[in-house]
Amino acid sequence: MKVMNSFIGGVRSTLENSTHGVLAVLNIGCKKRVPPVDNGLLFLPATVLAEKIRKAEITSEQVVKAYIERIAEVNGLLNAVVEGRYEDALMEARLADQLVKSGTWTEAEIAERLPLLGIPFTAKEAVLIKGLPSTCGLVCRKGMTAEEDSEPVQRLRACGAIPLALTNTSEICMWWETYNKLHGRTNNPYDTTRTVGGSTGGEAALIAAAGSIIGIGTDLGGSIRLPAFFTGIFGHKPTQGIVPRGGQNYSTTWTLSPVNIGSIKVYYMLDDGGSPGTSISSDVKDAVRKAIDVLSMEGLVVEEVNLKYMKLGFLIWCAYLSKVKDQRIAKLMKGDVKDDEGTRHELLRWLSGKSEHTFPVIINAFAQDHLAPIFKSLLDFCRDCGDKLKAQFLDLLTSQPSVFIYPTFPHTAAYHGQMMANPYNASYSVIFNALGLPVTQCPLGVNSSGLPYGAQIVAAPNNDALSINIAEFLEKKLGGWTSP
Repeated sequence: MKVMNSFIGGVRSTLENSTHGVLAVLNIGCKKRVPPVDNGLLFLPATVLAEKIRKAEITSEQVVKAYIERIAEVNGLLNAVVEGRYEDALMEARLADQLVKSGTWTEAEIAERLPLLGIPFTAKEAVLIKGLPSTCGLVCRKGMTAEEDSEPVQRLRACGAIPLALTNTSEICMWWETYNKLHGRTNNPYDTTRTVGGSTGGEAALIAAAGSIIGIGTDLGGSIRLPAFFTGIFGHKPTQGIVPRGGQNYSTTWTLSPVNIGSIKVYYMLDDGGSPGTSISSDVKDAVRKAIDVLSMEGLVVEEVNLKYMKLGFLIWCAYLSKVKDQRIAKLMKGDVKDDEGTRHELLRWLSGKSEHTFPVIINAFAQDHLAPIFKSLLDFCRDCGDKLKAQFLDLLTSQPSVFIYPTFPHTAAYHGQMMANPYNASYSVIFNALGLPVTQCPLGVNSSGLPYGAQIVAAPNNDALSINIAEFLEKKLGGWTSP
């Protein structure tokens, strides 16, 4: 079947089937997990549910009700959902059931025309759903709602899927933790004292807690993959330019065709070769080795490589972003800022406790306005390094069908606020945004503390199906998502 080109923020199964100490003390006393799942429908993949709905073995209304009830059960702990459209979703589910019962189309015709008929989905609050909030976590946009669906939502609807709720994000999607002053902070379902990552953190938390089955996110710098890594779900960043961006706050389809796994070569690195970030934990290295061992035992050729520019991943990403002139962060925060001192003044307001904005967004805006021009020569050098690195990847991944396996992040989910200690850790994910390569974050288990970990699977441009198929294969071998 054709997979419509939306930002897939994460699925529990694939479509086919320093400051450490202080922050730990602040959070340890209230550690909680979401309650266990007791409805079997919540364990079934979207395609299985859709088939059962077409066959009239279950109803869409049953499925939608199950997810509404699960959201009610877990959202008090997670603070993942910004707003739901539950009555409308139930009405649309009943219409889907009426279509099945009517006999207007055969089961095969429904599968062809509406492959996700009756399946509920959610989206991060930067993706527009008509009638639901359109704030992106900004206090100044409180009360604003979307007048129409974004194109990814339209395409899911065209497949028969039903929008259920919007989920929380970091302020204007500009930080790797899901917190804003309008909707608050989202918690990790495996340990509520831990971060869920960002910016697509509400989606990841809800999906991992079995409160949603499939979601739409955005990924400018790991915003899908980091939350998916921290919560043990799948998350895919498509090839740059393959997904329409219409209807976001800030085209083409591709086919998920079968892949001959045995013909694929696998390259990998266990770390980035020595960046200023935190060293890769033994848990994460073991996760990469686990994936490599499984693929090797299947007869795939595996090869460890050393790409020296990977250690500059964060700076390369910053260098590429510095060339984007159409979205000034300060303008997104407040509208058109004419005064060059605007970000300086906002920083002073934050220090005095009077700002409506989060500290990471203010720092990002300040860096864009005042630091990027100072470091222009360094950024130009890093951009050149990025061009060389992309050429290396294209050579590796296009000479024959190949993937590259790499850590998603140096360690499992940190405590709330802890990621401010070392932003450079995001180097492992942002580099692939700079290079425009498709990447699938694949869950590979949980550590001794019960926290999920995984690894990224990278493919050549427009070869998204390859990384997704490898992730599906690893899911079958290693289990995939683990319920909290």
